[in-house]
Amino acid sequence: MRMTRFNALVALFTFISTSACFGNTAPVHDGDRGHAVLQLDSNKIEVEYGRPTLRGRNPEELIKPGQVWRMGSDNATTLTTQAALKFGETVVPAGKYILKAKLIEPRKWHLLIESESKSPVAEVAFSLQTLDSAIERLIISLDKKEKGGQLILKWGTLLLAADFLPVTTTASAEDTGKWSEQSLFHEVMSQTFHPMEEGELKPIRNRAGEMAEKARQWADSKPPKIYDKPEIKTNLAKLADESKALVALVSSKAGDTQIKASLTALHDRFHAIVGLCHDAKKAG
Repeated sequence: MRMTRFNALVALFTFISTSACFGNTAPVHDGDRGHAVLQLDSNKIEVEYGRPTLRGRNPEELIKPGQVWRMGSDNATTLTTQAALKFGETVVPAGKYILKAKLIEPRKWHLLIESESKSPVAEVAFSLQTLDSAIERLIISLDKKEKGGQLILKWGTLLLAADFLPVTTTASAEDTGKWSEQSLFHEVMSQTFHPMEEGELKPIRNRAGEMAEKARQWADSKPPKIYDKPEIKTNLAKLADESKALVALVSSKAGDTQIKASLTALHDRFHAIVGLCHDAKKAG
């Protein structure tokens, strides 16, 4: 009986240690913090992460298909970029983000990029390699690659890599009238407002946080000179505040009528800003 209890305790300890490293439960306090930096022209890119030790474990056996890994230990792994980057087909605006990895199926991993409010921003495939010798303490590096860079994770014999490129023609840095942050906000607005018109509120309830994050990024971004007007800035600040208020309504489980009214007002605010931009461009 004592041996059975002992074995059960060992199994429980093993499960807790594994979950702490790969799941979203208690963190593993067995590593220091790592800091990777890459300078791409004037853009400083940084990744900050926890560094768990291997201790005889195999990372590829600790996580099952469909599970998400924090890509480190203790606090979240973060990416900070001073300018927009392109991962796959997705433009990630300047800002601070949370990085995670998801095992899609055996030997197929994806990089997940989330906002600080944990709304999804991008999901791209990692390339996978097997190292000849095991890396005891997790390492994440940022390397220069051709015109862009590469995020590389090494732990055990696992090597995951994701390429990214600088967005050298970010609309917010041009005078063409294009504004990338506006397009990103409009994408979420379109995918939530039109379903609401058909009586479907699930999209906005699920993506209100993402919309608020896009509104904040738009309000904080540097506009093309042609749109650098006080009235546009004021309305963008209101858009960000009203998006945040919509998140509060969703979080409090407000009724459909309130959600519809808030999203409709937000939609009207968006089109008012579009109108102001149109007038500014015409005048310019």
